[in-house]
Amino acid sequence: PEGAGLAWERPGASAFEPPRFSLRVMRCPPRGLASLGSGPALRPSSLRTLLRQSGNGILADMKLILKWLCSAAALLAVAYLYSGVTVTSFSSALLAAAVLGALNTIVRPVLVLLTLPVTLVTVGLFLFVINALMFWAAASLVSGLNVSGFGAALIGSLIYSVLQLAIEFVLERMFFNK
Repeated sequence: PEGAGLAWERPGASAFEPPRFSLRVMRCPPRGLASLGSGPALRPSSLRTLLRQSGNGILADMKLILKWLCSAAALLAVAYLYSGVTVTSFSSALLAAAVLGALNTIVRPVLVLLTLPVTLVTVGLFLFVINALMFWAAASLVSGLNVSGFGAALIGSLIYSVLQLAIEFVLERMFFNK
């Protein structure tokens, strides 16, 4: 009733006789499949916990793909909400979101470090300028994203940052129940 499993056992064989195997039925623990040896039982809840704790697990990959798609949708929303930014298609929004992500990952930390004195003097307000520069750089690298000027890049980056904050909040709640 609790479950049954199969195990191979080799009764006392000497060096001169060929091995013989017999099949015996053993009882499995009631909580689920036990790992090899005397390890803990693997239950669906512990598997989900393991996936959540893994930094590069399936959930992390799903979150990355969803964040990329939502970032592209956020770029389309910026173009809809503000006339200084135009996006020609969803595929160009996907490419622009990937370029923006790469710029924010690679170039932005270097710019923040180089402009640290100015950022400290302006009490962090210069970070808005850096965000606008990243937005403007992405527009110059992707042909489907057009920004009419630096002021449009500043306003577009502010709207995009607010949308990214909302996306990150929703994805954290959805994937990690925080």
